[in-house]
Formats: sequence, structure tokens, C-alpha cells
Amino acid sequence: MTHTAIKFGFFSDNYDSIDYMYKLTIPDEGFISDYFLLQRGSINGKLLVVFSSMKIPAGRFTFFNTLTHFPYDVLYVNDANNGWYQNGIPGMGSSVDESCEFILSLARTISADKIYTMGSSMGGYGALLFGCKLNAYALAFDPETLLDQPGSRSKINMPDTSPRKFPDLMPLMLNSKSKSYIYSGEMDVTDLFNAQRVASVKGCLVNTLTDQAHSSAYYINKEYGLLKLSTEFVEGKSLPFMPNSGSLHSNHKAVGFIMLCDKYIKNKNYLDAVEAASSAVSLATDSGAAWYFLGVSQLLAGDVNGAISSQHKALELCPDFSKIHLQLGVCLRMDKKYEHAIKSLTRATEIDPKLSSAYFQRGLAYRDVCNYDKAEYDFSTALKLSPKNKAFVDALKNTLEDGIRIRNERLDKLKKSLV
Repeated sequence: MTHTAIKFGFFSDNYDSIDYMYKLTIPDEGFISDYFLLQRGSINGKLLVVFSSMKIPAGRFTFFNTLTHFPYDVLYVNDANNGWYQNGIPGMGSSVDESCEFILSLARTISADKIYTMGSSMGGYGALLFGCKLNAYALAFDPETLLDQPGSRSKINMPDTSPRKFPDLMPLMLNSKSKSYIYSGEMDVTDLFNAQRVASVKGCLVNTLTDQAHSSAYYINKEYGLLKLSTEFVEGKSLPFMPNSGSLHSNHKAVGFIMLCDKYIKNKNYLDAVEAASSAVSLATDSGAAWYFLGVSQLLAGDVNGAISSQHKALELCPDFSKIHLQLGVCLRMDKKYEHAIKSLTRATEIDPKLSSAYFQRGLAYRDVCNYDKAEYDFSTALKLSPKNKAFVDALKNTLEDGIRIRNERLDKLKKSLV
């Protein structure tokens, strides 16, 4: 696979005008606590601070296994309370500024004259926040740059009791010497919006991926390698634009209509959602995301044929996005094209084996054609992936009951034929 690249060329001194409040003694093998872990590398001079994502329990850290053989020193940190690092890092002071002083003291102790930050999702936000505060180089995957937007992960997962000391990273990014590189998926409305709003900030380089939805780090690790990418990042080498890099984030009007479509869908104003998505398509005809959201809106508004057409167009542009195959399969099943529906839903499970709704929908299609064994398998698989989903439980229960009823009817017929 070919990866074009852009130069990540910026260097600065992290130590300008810093007073050190921490005096640290670091053993050669590093140190560990519930909320931070220092992994010593074989090469001195650089420190990568890796911010964990949300819902990572204390004592565990995002990217730990991926970066086991990272050549430089790594400091893994975790805000296990899903507080978006608003109070800094537990055990490193009670504020972001105190945590920054701890990190700077650590860097000096281990002779690291350059500091870098990296993270995904909540960790991506943390990487940008601390990157700005430390005037460091930040690499963020699917970060929020504005907290508490409707439907966002911070809005859903950040405790109401947590402070919002840095709700908007824009002012910090505009006034910091930090340099930031962001990868975000265009298929996630929140991620697309948050990438778009900072794309014009000086020193911020944004790369959106056309067929990803809050999965940029996973995708890049699979296609390019996060160990390779993070090593190139701290060495100041060229960072890749992926083959599925898009430009939707630079089309502000189209992004605005996609966000409006998403809002209408959540409010169940489906006809308005269709109109908004249609406007997005007219402004970005080459955007798989725009066509995808149009198809979703059309299906919800009852226009099955229109939805099928739109999802086919989305597939031409983003053939590897599992939820397009899922949506197309749902549409085809509603149109009673069961064989084609099953084929499309099977493709969705191949791309994303953990997409429980694809197994559920394929199970419905199998049940429609009275293939109860395969329906039972799909409903069981969906339930294993999402154990608390009542619709999955009911579907499996009904299928088992139907299967038993049909087998009993066949047994009765067999008994009568033998009389």
C-alpha cells in the first residue's frame, strides 16, 4: 500500500521559563502507578506522553501493548474517571499546570529535551490539551476540540460533577506554540465537526479518513502501524496521508448540513434530515459520508428506493465502511430482496466482525426466508456481542420458539404418515 506524506517540520524548546516543583528519582526500569507508567526506551532524548482513552480502568493504559518496543521513553497516563483530564493526571498534582510541571521535571530527570503527546478519543483531547500547555508536538486520533456537544462522547460519558476547565481547545491552540497533527473519521459526525473547526489553526494539520467512524487509530495501526507512525512522529519525519484521506473537513458548509441532518434524525424530523443531507450531497458529491447520511435519512423517512440508491453511491466512494453495507442490507430486506440483503449484511460482518446489528439484521433476513438455523446463529452471535440488547433477546427467543413449533409440526406429519 502506498502512503503519500507531508513533512512534520517544527521544533521548539519545551523548557522555556519553567520552574520545577518536582525533584524525581527514576529507576532504570521506569515506574508505575494506577494512573501513570514510565516505560524506558533504548534511546534517550525524547519523551512521548500517551493519554489513555475513556473507560480504561486504573492500572491499564491505551496503546501499551502497541508501543512495547517503542525506542524512546514513554509515559502512559490515565484519567480513569473519564474526566477528560480537566484536573490533570491523578498522582501528578491537582491541576493541568501541576501535571505539566511534573512531566517537565520527569523529562529533565531522564534527559529528554523534547516532549511529545499522543492519544485517541478522550486521550486525543488530552494530547492536544497538554500539547498546548507544554508547547509540545501533539498527535491526536478522533479528538474532541469542543466538549459537551450534543451526542458527543464527552457529553455522554463525562460525569456531570467533573469540572469543565478547558471546554474549548481552540483558544489554547490559537495561542500556543504547540504543533498538532489530527487524524479523524469523516463517518462520525462529532469527529468530523471537531476536526473541521480547528483545521485552519496555524500549526494544526488535519487528515480526515473517508471511511472511518471514531476508529482512526485502529485503522492506521492495521494499515500502517502505530509503532511505526509514533516513531516517525517523535523523530520529526514525514507523517502519512492514508490512501483513504478525504477533504470533507475543508467543506464547512457541507459539514454544517451533515451536522444539521444528524440533529434532525435525533429529533425524528426525518424529512428535514433528508433535505439537509441532500444539501450536503449537492455541496460534496464525492463524499461517501454525505451520501451515507442521505441514505440513512431517506430510509427513516420511508423512501426505501431512494435509500438504496444513495447507499449504492456511498459504497462506490467508501466500499470498506461496514455501516454502509449494513444500511444497504436493511433497505434490501425491506424491499424483500432477501438474497441481496444477506449478501450485503455478510459483507458488513466481514469488515467488522463485532458489528452486532449486522448479525441481527442478517438473522431477520434468514428468518424471513424460514432458515431458522442460520437465523438462530446470527441472533446468538449478536447477543454475545451485545448481551443487554432486548431486541436481540426477543429475536432469538422467537426464533427458537418458531423452530421448535415447526419441528413439532414436521414430527406430527411424520407420525401421521406412519399410521
